[in-house]
Amino acid sequence: MEQSASKRPIDIVSLYPKDMNIYGDSGNVLAIERRLSLYGYEPRIHAVNQNDAWPDHADIILGGGGQDTGQKRSSKTCSAAQTCCTSSRMTACRC
Repeated sequence: MEQSASKRPIDIVSLYPKDMNIYGDSGNVLAIERRLSLYGYEPRIHAVNQNDAWPDHADIILGGGGQDTGQKRSSKTCSAAQTCCTSSRMTACRC
């Protein structure tokens, strides 16, 4: 039985917010969270930083631009995002 939109949780991964939030990318997370709420979904935000465990499920992965130093630090563990996308059967994934 499929859940209705008003009860369906949407798991959002905010990718490396400590390193990659220099241009206000947390605002993108807040905007997506708000829009999903307005449409009756239950957004659940998972902030994933360096060496953090990935949630069991991800519907959306959002990553910011960040400065060069943050991008270099994040690129070392970016393969974790690809693993998450593969295991979640997501069709769009990029680092």
